[in-house]
Amino acid sequence: AGASAPSQRRAMYLVLAASVAAGVLALVPKARVEVKHHIARLAMLLSGWTFRSESSLCKNMPDDRHKLPLKYVAFGEPHTSMKDFLVMLCFLWFAKVDHVRFMVTKKHFYPVMGSILTLLGAVKVDPSRSGNITQQMVDYVANCKGRCVLLIPPSGTRRKTEYWRSGFYYIALGAKVPVLPAFLDAAKKEFGFSDPVVLTGDMKADMDKFRAVYKDKRGFYPEDESACKLKAEEESK
Repeated sequence: AGASAPSQRRAMYLVLAASVAAGVLALVPKARVEVKHHIARLAMLLSGWTFRSESSLCKNMPDDRHKLPLKYVAFGEPHTSMKDFLVMLCFLWFAKVDHVRFMVTKKHFYPVMGSILTLLGAVKVDPSRSGNITQQMVDYVANCKGRCVLLIPPSGTRRKTEYWRSGFYYIALGAKVPVLPAFLDAAKKEFGFSDPVVLTGDMKADMDKFRAVYKDKRGFYPEDESACKLKAEEESK
């Protein structure tokens, strides 16, 4: 059983309003991280959600955030609801994770909206360019100066699917950066993350580490949880 509908709505409206305010505060870099952290703590207080670390590297967040890698791919699962975005946003703000980036196709960067997306951390990708989007993001992460956190939802949809999308795997492998598996557990009203996973190229062994993280985590709608596996795992047998 998850949170009651009224409490979920209150938290959702609060974080949505806070995201607009945070967009404005992004113009003041020194203030935005602390302000977003306190907004997240208020949202957690009102909604009853708590943070739990399963990482041996970072037990106390946000104090241990400097122990995270300089660059990494991150995702949050299980993804079964639009509310997952709010939980992930709350996690990032609470943990004071900055320099977050996410992919948006070029067609969405029209006047005004493009500026807002850029302010929020969107990276423009062009499907029509030579080379695929995966290679575009490998190049982006590899060439990024300083900290870079690239968010990629591997399930790709809120509906149940047989496989995760493999883009996150090939981007992290190609850019030589680890993957940070963040999680939410709607049944316990907890969110957090586990240790960063350094990919080896042995897809099954790497995915086994993610399966160990998510085996006991339940989304808002468990019946819609996608299987934690890649199609290429079976093709390589």
